[in-house]
Amino acid sequence: MADCNNLWDPKSQLYAQPFLQKGLSADTSAAYGLMAFVGDNPRLKLVLTGTFPKGSYMSLQIYRGSFQSSKEVGDVLSDYEIAANLGGKNPFQTLNRNDTGKFQIAITPDPAAKAAPPQNTIWYNANPGPFESRLISAFYRVYQPAGGQLSKDDLPKIESCDFATNVDLPCPPVQRLDWYLDLPYDLIALLNNSALLKTRTLTFDVKQESAGTNKDAMYAFTYANIPRGDVAIVRFEAPKIDFGSQKADAPVVRYWSICSIYWPMLRAMNGVACDWDHPDKRDVTVVFGPNKASVKEKAKLLGAHFLSDDREKDEDVMGFIVRNVLPSEKFQQQMFKGPFLPRGRVYTEQEFQARPKDKLLGLA
Repeated sequence: MADCNNLWDPKSQLYAQPFLQKGLSADTSAAYGLMAFVGDNPRLKLVLTGTFPKGSYMSLQIYRGSFQSSKEVGDVLSDYEIAANLGGKNPFQTLNRNDTGKFQIAITPDPAAKAAPPQNTIWYNANPGPFESRLISAFYRVYQPAGGQLSKDDLPKIESCDFATNVDLPCPPVQRLDWYLDLPYDLIALLNNSALLKTRTLTFDVKQESAGTNKDAMYAFTYANIPRGDVAIVRFEAPKIDFGSQKADAPVVRYWSICSIYWPMLRAMNGVACDWDHPDKRDVTVVFGPNKASVKEKAKLLGAHFLSDDREKDEDVMGFIVRNVLPSEKFQQQMFKGPFLPRGRVYTEQEFQARPKDKLLGLA
């Protein structure tokens, strides 16, 4: 088969470090391999061969166009669905994080794979409609990879062939996609001046899947005008984490995180993620504000995680996204309800310094 490793975007964000920024509202504690190709050859199959990563979660998901959910049969494979090659083990199936093994995944336009995708197969439509993009983009996600990052060698090897004969086919044309999608200036101004966003109380909405999102995650998100120099506080109860959450007979998730989002750039600024050394459910308080010793010290006294406001521009619209990945069936009934629903408030720095711990959100 033809070597198509050049499909991997050299700007793939392979680092997974909570205080380094990421584009497209991505999770700062996850590593992302990105590739894109023109998917209009009705014979072209891509075969990805890789090693199961050591991490909290992995998936391979394709999209039609620039991160628009394809809504096609078999457009994603989650870690627990992927069979290991002969002689190896899938740690996400055995639930032993030390198990190792290799995998092989096919991305194919084979019509037979649409109705009943074989194991380790993702089907794509090579005959899009007149108003649909011919571009196929894909994310290889690894949350909390060992060592805080992936290397280029950790990305699966990509090869191409004819889906019916396995004869070599030329690699598809390489496409590159921007990680940073700047909003138009007039939209930024509209957001900044919106009366709906000029609120000091942060109210979170809940959503499962939308364009470009991880289908295994549930999201709670909010955005509002948070002027530079002000301080935002978010509190919620984080659920217990369990490596076998999808099979667990308990209210658990595989992974959770909260990230700050600089809305005009859809840029994830920084975040906090679950800790496998402390898996039990716990109260989480996040303080997002100016990078000053006095603010950080106050956050420490409150037992809060501090996230520095490192915006480069003056636009005020900021947001926060809380993710729950692979919630168990028992937790789905509680997710983002009661204490699990994030709550937040925005203060001036002076107001923040004056708040006692038991009245952080002005609710007590």
